[in-house]
Amino acid sequence: MKKILAAMFALTLVLALAACAAVAPGDSDPTLEPATQEQQGQVPPQQANVLEALPVQDTRPMVLNFWASWCPACTRMMPALQAAYEQFGEDVVFVAVNLIGGRESHASAMALIERHGYSFPVYFDHDSQLRREHSVSSLPTTVFINSQGEAVHRQIGTMNERALFAQIESLS
Repeated sequence: MKKILAAMFALTLVLALAACAAVAPGDSDPTLEPATQEQQGQVPPQQANVLEALPVQDTRPMVLNFWASWCPACTRMMPALQAAYEQFGEDVVFVAVNLIGGRESHASAMALIERHGYSFPVYFDHDSQLRREHSVSSLPTTVFINSQGEAVHRQIGTMNERALFAQIESLS
């Protein structure tokens, strides 16, 4: 039963991301798209688009981090997220979801990423569909999903490197 629920959760997550990514990067009305290589340095091929980053059969744990460049707590957490990506990026899927709209724009988000040289994958949630799917009402919010596709922890607010690493290590 747990495996069926885990598979249903993983499929729901992938379908939600697929629905968000229905418009290809570069089109006139994107909803959820990864930063381009020009916007974010060299993006590894397996993370070139959201569907490749989140295949249904992927059994790796996942870290979903919702953020905005105008959010002081988000920007304080970014060095820890970068360190976690460098440490665990082969074994854990990282999805840094920037919430575009209102005060946030591609330009402001990418200026922050480039200024600090962050290399983790950045995606843009233009219509807030993924935010709504995960009931995100405060930033930053980080959702930890184990290899069975179960959301096992939800952190509202910033995390330091030690706490982030410990939570990621508990996913395995």
